[in-house]
Amino acid sequence: MNGFHIENNLEYLLPFLGVAWFLILFFLLIVFALLLLFIITRWIIFRKAGLEGWESIVPFYSSWSLVKISGISWWFFFIINAPFFTLILSLGLLTPFGGIIALIGSYFVYYNLALKFGKEPIVYGLGLTFLPFIFYPILAFGKSTYKDVKVSSYGPINENTINNNLPNNDKKNKNNKFCKNCGNQIDDSKFCSNCGTKTEK
Repeated sequence: MNGFHIENNLEYLLPFLGVAWFLILFFLLIVFALLLLFIITRWIIFRKAGLEGWESIVPFYSSWSLVKISGISWWFFFIINAPFFTLILSLGLLTPFGGIIALIGSYFVYYNLALKFGKEPIVYGLGLTFLPFIFYPILAFGKSTYKDVKVSSYGPINENTINNNLPNNDKKNKNNKFCKNCGNQIDDSKFCSNCGTKTEK
């Protein structure tokens, strides 16, 4: 009797198991397709930026190359790889915190990368950080080209904002003048050399 019940239960379960296997395979296929799309588009973006495509797929070196082409400070390499470092240093206890740090750091890096490709930095910075499978193809297959324009070493934060608040710059900065529009340091000219705003005398 027990064998009869097991056989009956298997007959009912087989269709569900088939559907479950189909869904798992379908999910894995989508993940593989998205991963392949990510690798191809990242390869193209690195080529547009003047690097070799293979530099986009080597672990850690690709992060270093991304920091380099974005024009952000070198130490952002450690920020965008924070989950790995927190995993090692805290034995996994601070890994979620490292993930949050990495997301913020990635936004800063992608903010600069968007500027280098002539795109709106806030929208593309957020898009490349949180929706890379949409924004990477736009950047890769679109007509935008990489230009090595001057960007802040701190992403969306103006360099002068950081530099002016450093303790050793207090005396030096008392005599410096800065544009009220863009924060660029200005000389005795009537207009800002960076944005063209009229300066106050």
